[in-house]
Amino acid sequence: MDILTLAGLLVGFGGIIGGMLLEGGHIGSLINAPAFLIVFGGTIGAVLIQLPMDVFKRALGRAMWAFMPPTVDFQAAIEKIVEWS
Repeated sequence: MDILTLAGLLVGFGGIIGGMLLEGGHIGSLINAPAFLIVFGGTIGAVLIQLPMDVFKRALGRAMWAFMPPTVDFQAAIEKIVEWS
C-alpha cells in the first residue's frame, strides 16, 4: 500500500472523528447500520445500473491499485526504452 493512501485515510477519518469530538459528539453516533446500508447499497446499485458487467469488473481491478499498486521494474523499463531508441 502506498504511504500516501494510508495517510489520506488517516487524515480523512481523523478529521471526521476530530470534528465530531470538538462539537461534543460521541464516536458511537458515527456507527449507524441503516444509514450505511442506504448509502453504500444505493451507491453500488446505481453503479451496477449504469455500467456493463465487464466495465464494472475492470473498475474494481483498477480500484484495487490504490491499496496494492503494481510493482514496476524501472531498470527493465529503462533498458527497453534504450533498446527502442
